[in-house]
Amino acid sequence: MAEGRSMSNPRIAAALVSWVVYGFAFIPIHRLLGPSVATLNILPVMATGLLLGMWAGLIASLTAFPVSLLLLLFSGEVSWNAMTHGGGLTGSILLVLIGTAVGLLHDKVEQVKKELAKRARAEEALRKSEATLQLQIERMPNGCIMWDLDFLVVSWNPAAARIFGFTEEEALGKHPYDLIVPKSAQLDTDRIWQRLLEGDISATSVNENITKDGRTITCDWTNTPLREDGNIVGVLSMVQDITERKLAEEQLRESEGRVRQMQKMEAIGQLAGGIAHDFNNILMVILGFSDLLLRKLASDDSLLEYARTIKTAALKASDLTNQLLAFSRKQMIQPRVVRLNELIRDGEKMLRRLIREDVELVLDMSPEAGQVKVDPGQVSQILMNLSANARDAMPQGGKLIIETRNVDFASRMATGHAEMRPGRYVMMAISDNGVGMDDAIKSHLFEPFFTTKELGKGTGLGLATVYGIVKQSKGFIYACSELGKGTTFKTYLPRIDTPRVADEGQSRESGESLRGTETILLVEDEVEVRNLVRIILQNSGYTVVEAENGKEAVRKCREMRASIHGMVTDVVMPQMGGKDAVLQIRQLCPNLVVLFMTGYTEDFVTLNEMLDEGMAILQKPLRAEELLRQLRDSLDRVKGLWKHGT
Repeated sequence: MAEGRSMSNPRIAAALVSWVVYGFAFIPIHRLLGPSVATLNILPVMATGLLLGMWAGLIASLTAFPVSLLLLLFSGEVSWNAMTHGGGLTGSILLVLIGTAVGLLHDKVEQVKKELAKRARAEEALRKSEATLQLQIERMPNGCIMWDLDFLVVSWNPAAARIFGFTEEEALGKHPYDLIVPKSAQLDTDRIWQRLLEGDISATSVNENITKDGRTITCDWTNTPLREDGNIVGVLSMVQDITERKLAEEQLRESEGRVRQMQKMEAIGQLAGGIAHDFNNILMVILGFSDLLLRKLASDDSLLEYARTIKTAALKASDLTNQLLAFSRKQMIQPRVVRLNELIRDGEKMLRRLIREDVELVLDMSPEAGQVKVDPGQVSQILMNLSANARDAMPQGGKLIIETRNVDFASRMATGHAEMRPGRYVMMAISDNGVGMDDAIKSHLFEPFFTTKELGKGTGLGLATVYGIVKQSKGFIYACSELGKGTTFKTYLPRIDTPRVADEGQSRESGESLRGTETILLVEDEVEVRNLVRIILQNSGYTVVEAENGKEAVRKCREMRASIHGMVTDVVMPQMGGKDAVLQIRQLCPNLVVLFMTGYTEDFVTLNEMLDEGMAILQKPLRAEELLRQLRDSLDRVKGLWKHGT
């Protein structure tokens, strides 16, 4: 429209010029050429029609004759009679026809020019659009593949080449079964292709494909039938490699499963720990009174065997509660100086039951292997976990070797491990000749919940627990393994060169040495447990003052502080617990001997911070001899400190 308006003014001016020229030249030309007005009128009519179009040409032709007539009559060049009886009328008709024809020709030419320009612009826009689309296809992150009706590749973009490894030249004209579809997926692919040919636009899929280098990947396919004039002429497929995403989703599901498993195990552990603690109080009463009964019965009493059976059953139940506490990670930790060789020999029978008959157990222990400070129960746990792993790594049988020896490292470089401190260690190695492990597995070996066993066959906590135990004992553990050549776990525990102190209880050869005459404050909220401990103490000569909670214990200590020598107390009690009670009572009686009785690991952690020479912790269910020995030792130790003025 703007172009039309810009061209109208020059055209009108040209037409006006032609008419002005015609007006001034008409009479001289008329005199020169003769009286035929029509011939002379052709010139301005043609000029107007060509310049302004059909309607302008028609108007020009209709006005040319009257204008010419008026000019001639006005000038006196011709009379009215000559004009009406000559060729003027015929010339006028001719002028009308010529003007109209010239105008029509002009309009047609203009229309053709506009159509050509419009088509040129459309073709240019189409070319740009196709170029843009091709650029998008080439640069899109997803593979874009077009198939013909024979399921052959007709288009293969660079992303498809990156996903599958085949170049466009290698893929064009090929069937997908010859390129990327494994045999296992061809049946499903046939079904999807048939649905696409029937016009099903929902025929999408997620399936495995193969790459040029033989890798198996997981791809997400979105397929669309291509139509032309209503007929399907091919299929367009968009493909995305989701192998990493699917792996991440699987790992997330596994992690969520592990979290749920951990939460379940934690809940079970809390329940088991609570049951075991309450059960320990009951077992303490059963074991304690069975011991008292055994002492009272004569050797020929018929009830003696019954009492022994009760005690034996109670001991088995105590072992069961210890297992529950270990499962819930609430088992008491009592490190002491021991020899690894002795612990391994003590556990040999258990290990032989743990492994299969087709696994040979070999003990290669150095007689010079020194002492270490560990919890013997935890060492047994290390042996069981590592031996069970070795057994599982030898499904066809093999050899399990347990080795001990002393090792000394003068520097970190000598240890071969940057984080291992120089020093003197006892090394315990557990080796198998099983399937071994690769570097990828070894890098995650001690991570919680990491396991290579099938679902339901392992929690992934075994090696993590072993690692924690070793670290808690200030030691180090490393694994050496190769595929097909077996695995060796080497544990390094600090060597203790000081002589091992014999069990103090063994130095007291008779029950008489465990007796005493001191006054003991007994604090326990469980009536049965309190009665048992009272009887044990009274039977050994002690005077007992009872309190059922910490608040009552503080009150009685204020009343008779001078006459109280020792205190045996539970830790968790209503109104006031044992720890808070001891803190107040120690202000009244600074040298008071205190024995804590507890079944909770948490109590050991908190109580250890406040222990001194006159304090000790006893684990429930405790035995009469253990209670009396610890009480006597603590009382004698405090008396010795008094004598030396400390």
